[in-house]
Amino acid sequence: MPSEAHEERASLLEALALLCGCPAGFRGFPDGTEPDVLQGGGSRLFVGDAKETETPGGRETRVRLDGYFGWVRAHLSAHGGQVLFALCFGVERQGLAWRRLLLYLAFRRHLRVVAAGLDPFSPDYVAWVLLARRPRRSRCPVGQRRTRGHPSQSARLARQRARP
Repeated sequence: MPSEAHEERASLLEALALLCGCPAGFRGFPDGTEPDVLQGGGSRLFVGDAKETETPGGRETRVRLDGYFGWVRAHLSAHGGQVLFALCFGVERQGLAWRRLLLYLAFRRHLRVVAAGLDPFSPDYVAWVLLARRPRRSRCPVGQRRTRGHPSQSARLARQRARP
């Protein structure tokens, strides 16, 4: 059973979701996992998790959050838009570690971080990242070759091709 502090943090996250334009609540992700707050609106999705006893270094916590990020990636791939992922916790000294964990998980799942922050909401704190789908790599125009390596290699190959 969640503690009173956990429930208060979840309520704060729900209020933030509404302020972000995400009024519609969802039960959870397709695999049955349920973050404390999962709300959407338009092209936005808000994922929030309240923390009471968990720490940023906990293995189970990292694994569960990574699963959420996997679903965030699937959502962005299918629908585009943006996702705000927020964690609410009560220990100030954990703030940078929570924020770092969110950034790491976004990087690991190849998500573009539009913005990130750590904000106080007395007596609690919220670490957050605003995520979007990474733009796809553009393909080379027809007739041009891609070269790997240092840019000078491209120039050298272009000069070699230009010689008679």
